This record gives sequence, C-alpha cells and structure tokens, in this order.
Amino acid sequence: MNRVVRSVLLCLPVALTNAQLLRSQDDYAAPIMAGISGRGSNKDQPYVTAGDRAYLIGTQDGNFPDMGHHVPGEMGGLWLRPIKLIDGFWATVTDQATHQERALSESTEFVTYPYGNRFKYGAVLDSLAVERFQ
Repeated sequence: MNRVVRSVLLCLPVALTNAQLLRSQDDYAAPIMAGISGRGSNKDQPYVTAGDRAYLIGTQDGNFPDMGHHVPGEMGGLWLRPIKLIDGFWATVTDQATHQERALSESTEFVTYPYGNRFKYGAVLDSLAVERFQ
C-alpha cells in the first residue's frame, strides 16, 4: 500500500505541470454578452426583441414604420400573438427649465444582446445623453 501511495505522489507533480488551464466560461461569454453593434450603419434594417410571450418589431433607428410581407404594412409594433397590441411608441425629452423639446426620432447606434436591445440617441439636450433599453 505504501508503494501505491508513493507512486501516486511522485506522478502527481508531473501530471500537474503538463495540465493546461481551461478558459473560463466568463472569457467565452464576455464578447457575446457585450452585444453586437452596426455602429449606426443599418438604421433602416428591422430588428426583433423577443420574449416568452410577446415580441417587438421595428427598425434599428428606433422607429416603427409600416413593414412586413406576411401581413403587408402591419408587422411592426408590439405583438402578443395573434394580437397586435400597439403599432409602436415614441418618446420626447423636455428640458423643464428652458421648455425645449426633442423627439427621440432616430438613434445613432443600435446594440443587440442575447437578452435585449439598446438604442443610443447620443446628446439630445445640451449634454444629456439618452439610451433606451428593452
């Protein structure tokens, strides 16, 4: 029995020196979870944000134009299949001090993640940067 233990203890350092470290799951998932951006070059291309029961279809500039071939002109918006809940939504930012209003009508960048989408509108009023995440 001593001989077996001694053999294992002698082989253990050799086995450990040849072991290669495996990449962690964080290293693998980090670029995927960081999202994919078109850097503003695909603004008129459609996107979908899908959930377990509902999904939202629009274009990468943040708008909801009439689109679709399955139901012509009616595919954009928020769907709870088979019902279309809303045609889209729009937002306006207002500076209460100066009463300036700015519609969030076109995002400068669209980022898609495995768990949602982000619209970056950049500086809207003075130095106020706006992002929408869904």
